[in-house]
Amino acid sequence: MSYTGKAVRLERIMNRRTWRTVIVPMDHGMSLGPIKGLVNMTETVDKIA
Repeated sequence: MSYTGKAVRLERIMNRRTWRTVIVPMDHGMSLGPIKGLVNMTETVDKIA
């Protein structure tokens, strides 16, 4: 993986001014089973984004 490609992808999830980010793992239901409150992923993401 080139550094340029990595930098481009990181800029998509990081605030360019502060270089901070919040990452919310939402795929844990795959290994832990259904998570209460995450019935509709699209709706949940729209609420927190």
